[in-house]
This record gives sequence, C-alpha cells and structure tokens, in this order.
Amino acid sequence: MGRVSSEPRPRRRVWKIAGLISGGILLFIGAFWGWMRSVESRKWSAMEKRVAELSVDALPANPNRRPLVGDPVAGNAWEDYEKAMSAVTAAETPGGLWRLTEFLDKQWNSGIESVKEAQLRELADHRGSIENVRRGARRDSARGPVPEFEHDVVDALSSLVRNQAREVVSTQPEQAMEILLDLLQFGVDLDAVGSSGAITACVKAVDAIRELWDSIPPARRPGLERALHQAEESLSPERRSRAEVRLIGRELLEKPLEETTLGYFARRGWKTTILDWKYGFSSRHIAVDCFHWLDRWMDERASWEILPYQEAKARLEKHEKLDRTCPNRIAAMFAILGPVGSRFPHRDLLARIRLLRTACGAERLRDPFGDVLKSALNGETFRIWSVGPNGIDEGGSGGWLGKDSPDIVLEVKR
Repeated sequence: MGRVSSEPRPRRRVWKIAGLISGGILLFIGAFWGWMRSVESRKWSAMEKRVAELSVDALPANPNRRPLVGDPVAGNAWEDYEKAMSAVTAAETPGGLWRLTEFLDKQWNSGIESVKEAQLRELADHRGSIENVRRGARRDSARGPVPEFEHDVVDALSSLVRNQAREVVSTQPEQAMEILLDLLQFGVDLDAVGSSGAITACVKAVDAIRELWDSIPPARRPGLERALHQAEESLSPERRSRAEVRLIGRELLEKPLEETTLGYFARRGWKTTILDWKYGFSSRHIAVDCFHWLDRWMDERASWEILPYQEAKARLEKHEKLDRTCPNRIAAMFAILGPVGSRFPHRDLLARIRLLRTACGAERLRDPFGDVLKSALNGETFRIWSVGPNGIDEGGSGGWLGKDSPDIVLEVKR
C-alpha cells in the first residue's frame, strides 16, 4: 500500500500556480528592464550624434566680419575674448562672479564715495580683460575653435566693459560710445556661435547707449545707426536656441546628471520616483529623453521668431499648456523655468535697438511686437515706443524697462 502525502493536493496546486505567476512576472520585469535599457542606449547614441551635429553648427556664422566701429585689425577675435574671459574666471572674487556683477550693476550711481572707489578698483584690476574685449571686437575675423564659458563670466565681463564707458563719458563721450559698440560687437560674436551670454552682453550695451544718449555727439548718430543696424542683422535666435541644446547635451555626456544644468530639476521625492517607472527608474534614461524633448521644443520655438508677434504669442501660449503635460517630468519643469520658458528675449532686444535707430534718424522701422514703431513729437521731446510684449498700444505709457503691461519707451531731445 502506497504512502499517503500529508499535504493536500489543492495546496500543491496553489503553490505551483503561484510559482508560475511569479516566474511570469519576473520574466516580464526582466524583459521590460532589458527593453528599457535598449531604448535608453538608442536614445543615448542619438544624443551623441545630435550633439556632434550641433557642435559643427556652432562654428562662427560670420568668421569674416567688419567691426561695428573702427577699421578691422588682422587677427582672430576669439583669441582675445578667451584671454579676457579666462582672466575674469581666474580672478579671486569673494562671493563669486555673480556678486561682482551685482555690485557693478547696482552700485555705480550710489553716490557713496567709498563705493565709487571700489568700483574704480574693479575697473583697474580688470583693465587687461576690458582691453582684450575691445581688441577682439576690432579684429577682422572671429573663427573657431570657440571656448565655452559659464554665463556668469560673460555677465561680469560685460558689466566691466559697460562701466568703463560710464567712467569716461564725462570727459571722452566719443570713446564711451566706441566702448559700448565694442561691447555690442562682443555680444554679436557670442551670438554668432550661439552662446547663452550673447543676449546679456547685447542688452547691457544697448541699455548703456540709451543711458548715455545725451552725451553722444549728434554728428556721430548716423554712424551709430549704421552700427546698430549691422548688429541687428547679425543676431540669430535660431543659433542661440541650438546652442542651449548643445550645452545641455555636452553636459549630459561629460558629467553625472546631478552636476548638470538639469540636475536641479532631477531631484527626487517618493512621488517623482513613482512617476519614473516608465523609464525603468533610470536617471540616465530620464535625462536623455529630456534632451530630445528640449531639442524639439527649442527648435520649434526659435522658428516662431520670424512670425508676426500675435501668431507667435498664440503658439507659445498653446505650447505652454502642452509643456505641462509632458510625460518627462524634468522636461516639463525645465520648459517652464529654464531657457525654453523665456518669452521672446530676441524681440525685446530688437525693439530697443530699433528705438535707438529711430532716435538716430531711421524711419518707419518694424515693431517686433506689432506693426511699426510709434512716435510723437512734443516740443523738443521726441517720444518713440514699441507696444511691448502685451501687443497693445498704450500711447507711449511706461518706460525703457517696461514690464508686461506698459509700452517700451525712449524719450530723447530733438
């Protein structure tokens, strides 16, 4: 007589079924994990290829160019710019370069003698860098290879050059204007390689020209108008957008995610960790997928710069709603808070350049935010305005640094 098992047959069957189910789940997870790694690898290879393409595209768009002021001098501007930026980078600045920039930007007209002396010491300490920017701006070429520097280096250097113009304007107004045009050329050359610091340099030059307007000899204004026009035609928002993507891609290829521009947006909590299941909980996969989202978005947004403003604005507003629903959480945050979320800085710069050109004598220039720039003459006061980012003509209300509502306004004496 055979031996009877002490374990009921139904229980054996349950364990067998449970084992099969568990094995199936593990097999599915393994297959899913392998597939995700394969997808990640393909996206990574595509990013490497795209960054290589963008790096070729980053070669200067105008290697042979005539400077905005003065006769061209033989040489490569980037060799001078690299010396200037390297010296600023190497300088020991307590609190970092952003503190230096803040001091240079906000304390120039403080009226406090000790602060003015400190400002002049900064100019003296960085005189070599200021001169190298000016020397580079007069070169007859701006060829690669192009070094890459952090935005805060360009920001600090631009403030130093601008304040040098402020310092000499009372005694040498023509030299002050030339310094500011050299700074604008520096910004244009940065823009030609898509540097993210280009707009900063250009804005500081243009704002300072407006600030020092009354000191510019009237006989020099036709030449100033030509220089501003030349700078305007050299600017390219498409190249700048592609440069942002290139820098993000290069960082991801060279550094851990936490040390890149995306690192701030990649922080995890338990809620975000759950959302990352679709990427196999891989930070590397999330990051490379984010790169491809940003590449598509920024390329599309750059193309809107040539559209009429209201159409471009409508597309942006529609796109912003879609951005918030992006399945990649880092891309969604970066689209709102990062450079993708910037609202037409190129148009804002163009509006200010064209207001100055109109003050110099140009007529019926197009308003980047509307149809044509508006103007009114009241006695000796000539008021010129752009309708600004809200696209509404408010009769010239507001000022040069108007916010979303007022117009962007320039007033000069005729």
